Amino acid sequence: NTNGYYYFTGHSVSIDTFPTTAFSGPKAVIVEGGNIQINTDIINYSSGNNTLILIARKNTTTNTGGNIYINPSVGHIDAILIAEGAVMNADGIGIKNWINDAALLSNRLTLNGRLYSFNTRG
Repeated sequence: NTNGYYYFTGHSVSIDTFPTTAFSGPKAVIVEGGNIQINTDIINYSSGNNTLILIARKNTTTNTGGNIYINPSVGHIDAILIAEGAVMNADGIGIKNWINDAALLSNRLTLNGRLYSFNTRG
């Protein structure tokens, strides 16, 4: 919307593409009762106060959602991540055990921002 706030309730949101141009002003994506799946690099090409905030909140009635999943192929995120649940490696299909996968474990994720979560794994 014109204010830069995007609110979703009751379903998950997938970030599969991110613009390669600068965006203006702070942006916030809030998902309540769902999860956020990040499948692409999120690079802020802007300068100044152009912060991106991704917030995943649990549904207070059903205790569902509230997680941020990051595809192991993602290498760069410029954002503030806030998860009422967990931040985990996942590819959109589900959480996997990559403990024995040397190729995926060698990928490095650079996070320029902040990370707040109840439980972070990956």
